[in-house]
This record gives sequence, C-alpha cells and structure tokens, in this order.
Amino acid sequence: MVCALWAIPVQHMNEGYEKVPLSEIKRLSPSDPTDAFDLCEKAFIKKPLHAEPFMNGIDGDDSALSYLAASFLAREAMDVEAGWHGVIWGHYTVLYLEPWKQNFEMLSESPLPKEKWNMKELPKLWSPEIIFDGDIVKVRFRTYTGLSRRRIHEFTDTYARRNYSFKSEMREIGRAGGGYMV
Repeated sequence: MVCALWAIPVQHMNEGYEKVPLSEIKRLSPSDPTDAFDLCEKAFIKKPLHAEPFMNGIDGDDSALSYLAASFLAREAMDVEAGWHGVIWGHYTVLYLEPWKQNFEMLSESPLPKEKWNMKELPKLWSPEIIFDGDIVKVRFRTYTGLSRRRIHEFTDTYARRNYSFKSEMREIGRAGGGYMV
C-alpha cells in the first residue's frame, strides 16, 4: 500500500478535501530522497534531523503546543510511507515521568527498576518542554525505545519563530539491558 500526505490551503480548511481544486493541493512527501531522514540507527543517532522542505507546508499559531505538535508530526509523517522495518518513530514512547515510573502498557513492557538503568544524566523535568528565547523556539522531550536495546533519548528541536521547519539533535541519556528487533 502506498500512502502520502497532502497539504490543503487554510482557506479550504472547512471544506471537504474533494471540493478543493487539485491545483491548490500540495503533496508533502517526507520519504522523498531529497527530504528523507536517514533513519538507520547509526545515522539517526549521529546525523541531525532536518525537517525541510516537508515542514514548510505546515503552519501554526506560534503557541507552545503548535511547536510541540510540529515536532511530533515530522516524526509521525516519516512512518506514514514506511512499513515493518522502515517504521522507526512508532517504536518510541514520549516520556512524561521517569522511565522506571511510567507505564508502558501499550508496549507490553513493565518499567525496569531504576537500578537497572545506566543513566548518563537525570533530567530535572521528564515531560516535554517548550522554551521561547526571542526569535528561537526549542522543543525538548525525552523518549524511551526498546528497539535494538532499551534506551532513553533526549531530543532538542530548534525552530526559527513562526517557521515550522526545524533542526533536531538527539542524544542518548540512558540505557538498560534487553530490547527487541523487528
């Protein structure tokens, strides 16, 4: 099955998509080779995420929530055209508590006790945070994944204010034994 994302201009937001002139609909293709995130594990960890030009089709209201949603949308969109081994973001869970306290029921995993984790650092805040600093907006959040091995990553997405394209950095801040392969 082939999937795609399409952008419909805001002036047609309240119409059904079938009423929008085809000339005004833009295909957003996150899997286009010129815009692909290199998501093989080594490159994903070492190479920053550049969500352009795909995210150029996204508009928001400059609220904290709009930047957080854009950070998640860019990653979710990568999994739209992916299948099986190509799905990456689907294996990540955004943390809002310490991983030894957060319930991973959806993943059929119980939290590991704190002493099983090798943490490089302990964040003061585990839930997502959005920082406005003049014309720059930073979205920072932590994730858990069991893909390959149990790991905790911290993502920092940096936006120019009122622009929903961003650059991302990801770093591993903790790991534990075990994990799974797909």
